[in-house]
Amino acid sequence: MNHYKSTKSDWDSDWDSDCDNSEKKRKTQHFDESDWDSDCEAGAKKRETQQHFDESDWDSDCENSAKKRKTQQHFDESDWDSDCENSAKKRKTQDIVELKGLLYARESHSSESDWDSDCDNSAKRLKRQPNEPKELLTDDTGHIKWYTGQQIGDYKIETELGEGTFGRVMKVRDINTGQAAALKVVKNQPSQRKSVMDEVIALTVIGWRDDIKSSLCVNMISWFSCGGHICIAFPLLGSSVYDFMKDNHFKPFLLDEVQHIGHQLCAAVSFLHEHNITHTDLKPDNILFVNSSYTTVYCEERNLELKRLRSTNIRLGDFGNVVRDGEYHPIIIGTRYYRSPEVILRLDWNSTCDVWALGCTLFELYSGEMLFPTEYDYEHLALIEAIIGKIPAEMTNASNTTYFKNGNLDFNWNNAEEHAQYNRRPLEDFRMDDSQYLDDLFYAMERMLQHEPSRRISSTEALTLPFWNDLH
Repeated sequence: MNHYKSTKSDWDSDWDSDCDNSEKKRKTQHFDESDWDSDCEAGAKKRETQQHFDESDWDSDCENSAKKRKTQQHFDESDWDSDCENSAKKRKTQDIVELKGLLYARESHSSESDWDSDCDNSAKRLKRQPNEPKELLTDDTGHIKWYTGQQIGDYKIETELGEGTFGRVMKVRDINTGQAAALKVVKNQPSQRKSVMDEVIALTVIGWRDDIKSSLCVNMISWFSCGGHICIAFPLLGSSVYDFMKDNHFKPFLLDEVQHIGHQLCAAVSFLHEHNITHTDLKPDNILFVNSSYTTVYCEERNLELKRLRSTNIRLGDFGNVVRDGEYHPIIIGTRYYRSPEVILRLDWNSTCDVWALGCTLFELYSGEMLFPTEYDYEHLALIEAIIGKIPAEMTNASNTTYFKNGNLDFNWNNAEEHAQYNRRPLEDFRMDDSQYLDDLFYAMERMLQHEPSRRISSTEALTLPFWNDLH
């Protein structure tokens, strides 16, 4: 079921109460065809609705309002393919749909605070699902209170899969198809609703761009509002990489597993970057195995009993913090341990911050330990200098932080935490043997963990690294 279509009427019914004049209505591209027809009768109105497009391109694609209305009717790509032979028109329509369907897209808001308030209000305005219980209990922290067999939307809860700061993930079953799914039920809190609305937008864009489902990013089945909780349904996958490592007592993965997981992760990140999306929160917690079943094997090289995954296929998830090119870039992003030096120094950052996090994740898969185990900026920067090398003066001089004095980090290692002291050594010293395989792995990490974003390898270039050469 295309949930995106099913929610259009929900937005339409609330639209008139939100827009006091037709100008706003035209700018945001109302879904109601009758409104569209009235807006397209006059050329002046037509130009107003086309603010996001080049008028000459539009004129070449749509010669009259009848064609324009036809374009609006065919949101389903299979219908469009049968009706339109011109690929340029197809691309244009996809852009129209994106601008109209992204739930008050960021581009239409003058400030981040406007976006936050609109996300909160629009989440509240969504219609209740027909099968939603009259009362949906919420605890003091905003989490949903649930019981086995409880119905939420078109799903019945079977069990809880996990819990986080965002809310809970439930194993559910579709009452119409019988298909099992994972339902992310977000806390009934304004801040969490804002974040999940961002995630819905990102997943919608990714779904359109990934029409053959090859991006290795998780797919969104549907989303809806239920008693103040925004819910997103996903295919049922295995555990996260972090949870698997935790259950395995943080023992390292085998090298061929590191290779396959790392290559897939690199491909997923490259897909996002090619479509001007930065994940900003890449870490083992947000990488899911398609199937996390395993057997136990003995590794002679490491003298360890290790869990051997039956399949190392993964999907990249959690898009609640993505940033699209041209949007507002928060000063601080990412989880502490995977944060790049330019972010710590409050400098401008770009998509290569994901590549830094990818390098940190590769190390963690290989060693079972975090590369930068610290909670403090000073200690984090000290570890970066100890492991990767001295941070260039161009970066420290450009930073308005007070971490450096006369070009040197103002940090006393005598005050460092024990786990940080343990990692106080060059990256090469973490090698477990001298094989060519490790030469390629450490070269890959070295290219990803460059201080300066301009010298860091891109995610697309990283796909050509020799570490993946013998991947089967």
